[in-house]
Amino acid sequence: MGYSLRYFIAEDDGMLTRVPVARFHRWFANDEALPAARAGRELKLLEVVVEVDHHRVVDVLRILPFRGQVREDGRLDASAGMRLAFKRLDVLERVRTGDTLAQIEQLEADANYFWWPTDVQIRGLGVALLKRVPTAAELAEMLGVVWRPGDAPRER
Repeated sequence: MGYSLRYFIAEDDGMLTRVPVARFHRWFANDEALPAARAGRELKLLEVVVEVDHHRVVDVLRILPFRGQVREDGRLDASAGMRLAFKRLDVLERVRTGDTLAQIEQLEADANYFWWPTDVQIRGLGVALLKRVPTAAELAEMLGVVWRPGDAPRER
């Protein structure tokens, strides 16, 4: 038993495309451009942490839906993502001090960085991960592990 990451792109039509972890890392490190059709567009991604047994997914532990921006040259704009992450950290510190304006800024920053997958996308993710149609209980469990802004780490 072990843990693994899986990355998926949420396509405009609602379908999911799996991205190998190595390719995602090359995109993030600016070592590889994305396909030309993605240049200058927003990219909706799912980062999924799974428990595996010999490459077979046993459990879905966390689903993180986040946005990325692809520059005109086809490279993932990792620096913009990092700036937004640092802004979110700065705002979080001000929220902790009770700054009401910071609470509004936090909602805006979260809305610009995160997105919510549809039921169809969660079902498609289940099929891609489990290699079969997930049961209603498995779908409910998957919805329960979609990360939401403000979530604290969960004990399983």
